[in-house]
Amino acid sequence: IGLMSYLHTFQWKFGHIKYPSGSNPKATVSTSGCGPCSALMILENMTDKRYNMRDWINWVIGTGARVNGGTGMATLSKAMAKKFGFTVSTTSDENVLKNHLKQGGMAIGNCGGSYSGWRGLFSTAGHFFTIIGITDDHYFIVLDPNWTQNKFTNAGNSLSKWRKQHAIQGEGTHVYVNATNLNADTKTRTPSYYLFSLPNQNHGNTPETEEEEMEKVYHWTMELPDWARPAVQWALDHGICKGAAADDLDLTETQVKTLVFMYRDNERKGTL
Repeated sequence: IGLMSYLHTFQWKFGHIKYPSGSNPKATVSTSGCGPCSALMILENMTDKRYNMRDWINWVIGTGARVNGGTGMATLSKAMAKKFGFTVSTTSDENVLKNHLKQGGMAIGNCGGSYSGWRGLFSTAGHFFTIIGITDDHYFIVLDPNWTQNKFTNAGNSLSKWRKQHAIQGEGTHVYVNATNLNADTKTRTPSYYLFSLPNQNHGNTPETEEEEMEKVYHWTMELPDWARPAVQWALDHGICKGAAADDLDLTETQVKTLVFMYRDNERKGTL
């Protein structure tokens, strides 16, 4: 995963933006906004959508996801599915999470903080963070909305020293965590992970299979008569075929081909 490929939203930058709840009307994104920030990282890293923080927070509050004590991620994730076309599910199973990430999805981790025998890796209290991928050696790659430069590296601070032993500060702001420590950090929360995917995302196709698919489409279009080829190619390019886009017409290539021939036949008969 490329270092410069992902947008990282830091909640501490937005102490001037209110994120009030009934029990804490003075709360801000900085104090309480890990949920909206994690969700915004999902949106902006999986789509071309962009929001400024004030507009995003207003939208999140409008969904009803702001609750006393934090953010109702179940409510927010459902609202994101409806507005932006995500497929959302939940799990507490690390293997389900691994497979989801390998297929191109992302996730929001849900940790409960410190408990007996555990100090709290990402927070000593409840916290959300974004999981953007997994490495070949099975480390989860995390973007923490409350990341700071010394959070996982400051050996002079006892908590940071402990965190340094349980996570790896990677390039830039990426944090790498193995399955054992990620599971321990999310152990007290159910579900542990909110999974986000898109209908047209890459589900683990290798370059070879993608090239094979392109070759197949090329030969398919070349079998068409010259007069039909531009119309069929236009349909393919504009996402009309099934699976080509989130708002496609759910037509197979054969159905597109048939419609083109029907149109030509009716045009010749003068019925159009």
